[in-house]
Parts: sequence; structure tokens; C-alpha cells
Amino acid sequence: MTEQAGRRPFVRAAIFLIIAVVAIIASIQLVYLNRALPGVYVGDVSVAGKSKADIEQLVKEKADSMKTLNYTYQDQSFEIPAAEVGLVIDAKATAEAALKQGREGGLESVFTPSQLGFARDEINPVYTLNQSALKEKLTGLTSDIGDPAEDASIKRVGTSFEIKPEASGQAINVNQVVRDTLYQTEHFNHQVAMKVEADQPTIKAQTLTPAKAYAETIASQPLSISAGEKNFSVSPNRLASWVTFKQTDADAESPLVAGSTLIRRIDDALAIAPEEIASLGPVQPTLRADIDREEVGKYIPELSSAVDKPPVNARLSFENGQVVISGQPQDGTVIDRTATVEALIAAAKRPDHQVAVPIIAKKADIRQETLASLGIKTLIGSSTTHFAGSPVNRTYNIGVGASKFDGVVIKPGEEFSFDDTLGDVGPETGYRQELVIINNKTEPQYGGGLCQVSTTMFRAALASGLPITARTEHSYAVHYYAPLGMDATIYPPYPDMKFINNTPGNILVQTTQSGTNLTYEFYGTSDGRKSSTEILSQNATEANGGTASFRYVVDGGPDPINRVFFSTYKPQSAFPVSGEKSLN
Repeated sequence: MTEQAGRRPFVRAAIFLIIAVVAIIASIQLVYLNRALPGVYVGDVSVAGKSKADIEQLVKEKADSMKTLNYTYQDQSFEIPAAEVGLVIDAKATAEAALKQGREGGLESVFTPSQLGFARDEINPVYTLNQSALKEKLTGLTSDIGDPAEDASIKRVGTSFEIKPEASGQAINVNQVVRDTLYQTEHFNHQVAMKVEADQPTIKAQTLTPAKAYAETIASQPLSISAGEKNFSVSPNRLASWVTFKQTDADAESPLVAGSTLIRRIDDALAIAPEEIASLGPVQPTLRADIDREEVGKYIPELSSAVDKPPVNARLSFENGQVVISGQPQDGTVIDRTATVEALIAAAKRPDHQVAVPIIAKKADIRQETLASLGIKTLIGSSTTHFAGSPVNRTYNIGVGASKFDGVVIKPGEEFSFDDTLGDVGPETGYRQELVIINNKTEPQYGGGLCQVSTTMFRAALASGLPITARTEHSYAVHYYAPLGMDATIYPPYPDMKFINNTPGNILVQTTQSGTNLTYEFYGTSDGRKSSTEILSQNATEANGGTASFRYVVDGGPDPINRVFFSTYKPQSAFPVSGEKSLN
């Protein structure tokens, strides 16, 4: 009885203490209603007792000071605009988080010294930062600081390969700078100090011996190729140029070498016994020798030009309202380019270094059975230009050039290139010398007059409502191309005249030369588009130069057009004539 009575004062005292603490907490919660509790900080900034609006305004002010991130190294400084690395501090979300701090999580979060104002309860501002973009920026800014480590590498010397040893160095630890940036951002500090650290190479020379040996095995002898009845050889030097080295792990390298049919030869070169293959060293990054597909692909055009027998299409013309086919199509054979690349790569890795490349049959696109599917049904556009007064050679060249385009078929979606279709221009392709504008002169060149052909085709493309993707005016105005501003000069390989066939069907080009008139006709499938051109200005003369412009409008079709073509011409005197004074 006496013992129980003695404990009662202590029980009552404890109850009174609990009641007092609860009362204090309740009064704090009441006093700080809709305000941040005591001890709450955002970064280094106390927000205790502040309302949501006050906290939001305070964070906005701090965020304004973070519009530029400043980095220093010794006496150097660098600035990165926060917008370029996606740094955005969300003042509203930060204010909401500050108000919630200490009010969630139950009693265990309420009875804490921080909520009584005895300790600091810090939260980070809510923000976003593109760390990849920041790392890229920092890498560029700090590339000249220190002396970065160099990985061991393998260099090709003819058909052999040399290992260049690694080297240690010192450099800015960009990853650490990014981490420091995050920490400083969370404390509203835009200043970040950088320092160099020891920089160790990732790839060591001792791990590169298998890759070097494998590369030299690939380039140890010629690669023999059979393509139909023809044989070719790829030299060891070219094979060596196909070799590339890619970073991998040592444990990934071992299975590659061990599983290769070349392993015995590599073992001999390295004097490695079979049981030693798995013990090339601890797992660490290294280089693996392989064949570069892109480099092999560069060889394919050379090989195919000697092997391919391209198909020859039947000739088309449009007569009496319908497309007419003439001549016999000839099917061809061509190298399967994708399969050939893979076959060459596989053969270069085999000990025998021999391969037969796959050849596939290729039918002519234009033949009697495909005629109906071409969509060549009606005239969709035409143009005629006049070149009266042209010298004999110019008139002759116009005829030769126009014949190159007669019967050409342009596929749907194809970008047509005048220069590519024209091909080589010279005496061997039937051209004569006539004046052209070139090298700031007007001088005789083979093919003078071909701009009459390109200009006529340009205008036929306009009349057909086709998108023009390349067109260049002459250096000075030439009377053959009236109206001024609607000319299109060419000179292979540049400048070129290009357009896209965005009609539903193929386009058949038909050319006709009658005296000093040249006509281009485009036949295909009409989709109802309407094309028009309007001369806007012609403030140019051959003697004085000047400007000209016209508007090109296409209504209907998949890509309506409203475009103005501008031309600027220099005075003819800026291009003195050399040779016979006739004009291209």
C-alpha cells in the first residue's frame, strides 16, 4: 500500500508532462497553421513561420540568382547558362514541400526536436537538371585543363599493327563536378570550384595482345573473291584498313578468341598453351578487333562495277494518247550488296580467305507486263523554249543533250537530278565546244548550250506542278532564256537542277527539237493539281545585270506550293569572252 502510494506522484508528474508536451505541440501547430514549422530550412534558407506565398517568393528570388552556373579552376572561370542544361527550380512545388515537412508521418515525426525549433530540418528545393547536357558542356569547357590519361591503343602500320602504351595523367573529374553542382544547386549556390585529380587510363597495353594478333591474322594474306566467272583479290593492305577496334571487356574478348577457328594460329603467335587462354588477366576493359562494315561497303561499288550487268529497260514513248513500248527489255544480274558485305566479313575472318559473292537476277523495270502499272496516262506538263540565232555548235549540243532525256522515266517519290542523268560532258560523249560561263569568264567548253536543255526541263517541271529542290540562275542574264528569271544553269557536277516526282505515277519525259525550238513533255498520272507562274519583276539586262523574280503556285496535290524564285545577275562585262564570240 505504501509503495503504490509512493509511485502515484511520479505517475501524475509523467501524465502532466505528456499533457504539457502535447499542449506545446498543439499550440505550435496552431500558431504555425498554414506556415512552415520551426526548424524547417530549404537548402540553407530558413523558412520557419513563413506562408506558402512567402516561401514561393523567397525560392523564386533564390532561383533568379541561379540563372548562370559559374565554375572556377585556379584563375580560370567558366559560365554555363542554366537554361542550356535544363536547370529549373520549381518554387511552387518547393513551397508545398516545405509546408508539409513535419506534418506527415504520424506521432514519431511530431515529437522531434526539429519541430520544437531545437534542431534544423532541411529539405532540398524541387528542381530539374539535365545531367547529361551538363556533363557534355563541362567536358568541352575543361578539355584543355590538366593532362588527361591516354588509353592504350592499336595503330595500323601497313599490314601490321602496333600497340601504343597507356599513359596516366591529371584531369577534371567531370562526374564529381556534376555531383558538386547538384549539391550547390540544392543550397542555392551557383559557384562551383573544380580541381584536377589523378586520371588513370581505362585500357592497358597488356590486354591488347589478342586483338593485335587477331587483326594481323585478318591481314596476313589476300582475300580471294569469285563473282560468277570473274575473280578478284583484296590485298592485305586493304584488309588491314577494314579492321577496326572496339572497346569491350576482357571476359567478352576471351570467348571471341577462344571460339575462333584462328585460335591455333594466334596461340602459336603468342606462344600460349590452350589451358592458358582463360588466364589472360583480370577482367578489365580492352579492345576487340573486328571488321568495319562501313569500310567493306566502300569496296562494293568497285566490285559491282566490274561484275554487274544492269538490266536494260524497254523504251517508252507517248503516241496518239497512249504509252507505247518499243525494243526488248534485257534482264541483268547484280551483286547482292548486303549479302556480299556479310560474306566478305566472314571470309576475312576465316583461315582460307576465300569467298564466292552472291549474284542475283534483276529484271528490267519497264517491260510489257509492267506497262499498265506505270501510271503513264496523260500529259501533265510541257514547255517549249526558243534559241534562234544560236551558233551551229550550240544548236548541235542542245540536240545531243536533249536526246539524253528523251524516254527517261522518273519513279514516284524519286528526286530527279539533271546532272546525274546527263552524265559526262565531253568529246567522247558527242559534244562540241561552245561558249559557257565558267571561272568568271565566258569561254569555249564542251557542251556549251546545255543550259537551254536544263532551262526547258525546269519550266516543264514547273508546268507539271512538281517541287523544285535545286535551281541556280546564270551569272548574267542571257537573252535565250527569256523571260528573265526563269532560267536554270547547270554544269556537272554542280550546279544542278533537281525536282521531285510527287505524283501518283511514273513520269515519262519526252523531248522534241524542231529547228530552233526545244520542247519537253511530261506524261504521267494527273491528280488534279493546277500549276501557274507569275512574273513579279524583270529589272535586269545582259549589259547591266540586275534582278528578276517570279511566283510559282501549285494548288492541289500532296504538297501545295506558293514560292517566289529570285534571280540576281551581274553585268555581262564581268565575264569577258575568250575565244570565238558566240554565246551560250
